[in-house]
Amino acid sequence: MPAEPAGVAVTDTPLRIESPGAVLAGVISAVAEPRLVVTINGATGVPASYYRPFARWLAA
Repeated sequence: MPAEPAGVAVTDTPLRIESPGAVLAGVISAVAEPRLVVTINGATGVPASYYRPFARWLAA
């Protein structure tokens, strides 16, 4: 997978949504002026770090 284009800053922001007995956690990867939105839903048992390079590449 290609790296992020030069000069494009991608910001990763942790996100937590809590309710009694459960926590949903994720990361928002974004640029200053986004052109579209993509949601990546990971597979059960697959670490989020597996998807992060692809998410950052899409964001750039």
